[in-house]
Amino acid sequence: MYQSQSTIRNVNDSDKPELGWVVDEQAASRGLEAWQIAVDLRKVYGIAAIELEWDYPDYLRTVLDRAAKQRREYRQRNVA
Repeated sequence: MYQSQSTIRNVNDSDKPELGWVVDEQAASRGLEAWQIAVDLRKVYGIAAIELEWDYPDYLRTVLDRAAKQRREYRQRNVA
């Protein structure tokens, strides 16, 4: 979490157009980490996997990939 806060603070101070993408990347990354922790804890403690009505991990991966791509394209356009 501290790494996310630092990353967001640094982008906010230096390159505001990227801020939204950085926030999306950090939120999706932390969400995926939390999901994996939950999966691991269920295995360790023998708790049955939950039935998903909506594929949260897939959505978080999509958000993460999209934000990273947008940031990359923004940097390519604005470097030179």
